[in-house]
Amino acid sequence: MASLSPSPAPPPDPPPPAPPPDPRGAPPPPSPDALDEQTVETVSDAALWRRLVPWLSVERASRATRTLALLREDAPPDPRAVQREFVEEGFFQVSGEAESAAYADAVDRLRRGVEALHAAGWPANFIFAYDEAWDVIRAHTRRLRRCNGGSRFLGDVYAWRVDPAHAQRGWGPHRDRMGSGPGSFREDGTAMLSTSWLALTDANPSNSCLVFVPARVDAAFRAGDAPGCDTLADVFAGRPDAYQAIRAMPVARGSLLHFSHRTIHWGSAATPTPSLPSPGPRIAMSWVVGDERFERRALRECDELGPLDPPVAWRVALVAGQLINYAGQTGLRKGHKSFYFRVFAKHQRAFTDDYVDKVRHLHLLRDAPKPAAADRPKVDYSKFTYDADESRVARDRVDGIRALFGSSEEEEDSAAAESAR
Repeated sequence: MASLSPSPAPPPDPPPPAPPPDPRGAPPPPSPDALDEQTVETVSDAALWRRLVPWLSVERASRATRTLALLREDAPPDPRAVQREFVEEGFFQVSGEAESAAYADAVDRLRRGVEALHAAGWPANFIFAYDEAWDVIRAHTRRLRRCNGGSRFLGDVYAWRVDPAHAQRGWGPHRDRMGSGPGSFREDGTAMLSTSWLALTDANPSNSCLVFVPARVDAAFRAGDAPGCDTLADVFAGRPDAYQAIRAMPVARGSLLHFSHRTIHWGSAATPTPSLPSPGPRIAMSWVVGDERFERRALRECDELGPLDPPVAWRVALVAGQLINYAGQTGLRKGHKSFYFRVFAKHQRAFTDDYVDKVRHLHLLRDAPKPAAADRPKVDYSKFTYDADESRVARDRVDGIRALFGSSEEEEDSAAAESAR
C-alpha cells in the first residue's frame, strides 16, 4: 500500500503591488534658514542674515562716509518750495532718477534682498537687518530735514512686497495717527510726525502705488477727527471737487514720497491690464520721522538721523516689534506673532519705555475687542519679560517656532486644541 505523503504547501501570496510613485516627489526637507526653524538665538545672530542675502552687509565696521555720499546735496533744488507743498498738500515727492550710481546700486540690492527673503519665507520687513537699509534711511532723513521742519528719525519702520500675481493690494485708506489734531503741527505749519516711503521698484497702478487725499480738501487735516467720525465720508460729503483732488502717485524706483501723519492715503490694488502690464511686485520700505515732543523714538541709542551702527539683534527686535504693532493689518500667524514677541522681549532694553509698552499692549490685546476705559483690565506684563540669566538663554535656544507652535496654521490650531483639553 502506497504511503500517503503530505500535500505540498500552497505557494505564498504574492506581495502587494508597490504603490505608484508620487509624481510630486518627496517634500524637500525644511531649510535650516527657514523662518519656522529659527530660535530667538539664531535670529539674533548676523550669520543667518548673511547667508540669506549674501550681497548685503550686516554690521560692517563703519558706514558713516558711505551714508553721506549716497544722495546729491542739491536735491530737492528748492527746499522752501517743497516745505510749502508739504504744509499745503500734506505730501511731496523726491525723484531718485538723478541720484548717484552708489544710491541706485543700494536700491537695487535692497530690492533683490527683499525678493531673496520672500523666496526663503521671510517677511519683507527683515530687510532692516541689513546695513544698506540704514544707509538710505540716514541719507534721506538728513536731506529731508530741510523740507519737513527738521524732523528726526523715530523708528516706525516697515516694508512691503505687493504681488499682482496674487491680486494683492496695499493697506486701505487711513491716517497714520488718527485722533491727533492742531497740537501735532509746528508753528511753521509742518507736521510733527511724517513718513518717508521709498520705492525699491517702480510703483504704478498695475502693481500698486500710493494714493493721497490732499490736505487742502480735507477739513479735518489740521482740525482733528470728530469722535466716531467716518474719515473718508466726512471729507467727500457734498464735495465732488474733493473726489477730483485725489492723487495717485506712481513713482520710479529710488524715488521717495514724504507725507504727514494726518494725510489720508492708501495703497492701491495691484490691477495689471493688457495695456498696462505689471512690472512685477511692488517693493517699498518706509520709516517715520518727527518731533519727540509729539511721539518718543523707539530705540534708546539713536541720533537725529537714525541709529548709526545698531547691533543686528536690535534691528531684528525692532522688526519683530513692528510686525506685532501692525498685525491687525497683515493677519499675522499667531505662532509667528508669539515668536516675534519673544525676540522683542529678549532685547527690550534697547528700546524706550514708551515703545516697549506699545508693543506689549498690542501683542496682548490686538485679538480682543477693547473694553470701555473704566472696565479695561490691568495687565500684568511681568511674565512676558526675560531675565538675562543662563537658564533663560538656554531655553531660548530650543524654544523656536516649530517646537512651540508647529510650522503651519493647522498645526498651531491642533496644538492649541490639545493644550485646552
